[in-house]
Amino acid sequence: MSVTNWDYVLKRSLMAFKKVDREKLPTDYYSAKKMLRRLGLGYKKYDVCVNNCILYYGEYESQCYLQCPVCEEPRFKQRDVHSAKPIPRKSLWDLPIIPRLQRLYMSRKTAEHMTWHLNCYNENEKMFHPACGEAWKHFDNTHPEFASEPRNVRLGLCTDGFTPFGHSASPYFCWPVFVSVYNLPPTML
Repeated sequence: MSVTNWDYVLKRSLMAFKKVDREKLPTDYYSAKKMLRRLGLGYKKYDVCVNNCILYYGEYESQCYLQCPVCEEPRFKQRDVHSAKPIPRKSLWDLPIIPRLQRLYMSRKTAEHMTWHLNCYNENEKMFHPACGEAWKHFDNTHPEFASEPRNVRLGLCTDGFTPFGHSASPYFCWPVFVSVYNLPPTML
């Protein structure tokens, strides 16, 4: 996806936030990248087969793999001979989760919020947080060793594919993956 496409997707995504929150968030690709770098939260970019057969990672990460070993599709776009660096046909952007979770425990105030679920009380029998639900309680009963340590992190995963420019722009599509930290109170989710 090009930088222009990322800017478009980012601007469309910002509409979901309140105006007060929107002003604190980056409005384009370069400002988002700069913000992540300042926070010490980088990203990794991996080449992917266009048919999603493999991720060029580990033994396949080397530039000597010019085509997919499964479907034999070329890894890089066709360019003229004088081009210095090959451009992958498809990429995966990975935002490693471990440094982000570690960052939640670096601040005393945020670390206290990470154990909030231990003391949440449901007074009126209405579910206002996943910790109030039956699934949370069932998980605690099934895995008592995990539940006994309140600092253990519980995550929720959500993904869906979309075409950022409507149905007419078929070569551009995204599969964002959102990870929510369920340890945090409802005001911070």
